[in-house]
Amino acid sequence: MILFWLVAVLIFTSSYTASLSSIIIAQQQQQQTPTIRSFQDLQNSRLHIGCQEGSFTLDFLKNHSHISPNRLIQLDTDKQYVDALNSNEVASIIDESPYIETFLTSLGCKYTIVDSNIGYFGGFSFVSIV
Repeated sequence: MILFWLVAVLIFTSSYTASLSSIIIAQQQQQQTPTIRSFQDLQNSRLHIGCQEGSFTLDFLKNHSHISPNRLIQLDTDKQYVDALNSNEVASIIDESPYIETFLTSLGCKYTIVDSNIGYFGGFSFVSIV
């Protein structure tokens, strides 16, 4: 009889441990998934957005996309792009397509384009990376 209860307790604790591990792993994977999946997600959030200093991207974001200027962080170099993304100073960087593609290929970094259909302004298309 005691052997039966020991086996039952062993099965119960093993099942509980497996369930708890599954929940923890699922939460960790969910936290690693980017919350920004489109430009509209970014517009609706209150997160900071990086853009190239001196570029007309800033005007595009303020005037055509109606993003508050206090959410826009102007960055000048590729290193500033990487540092701002790594430190979570910005949730995304928006810039002209050719510049972003060059940035991503030259550094071989872990970031990716999440929305390549943000809009057009002055003949240039814009993309967002996270």
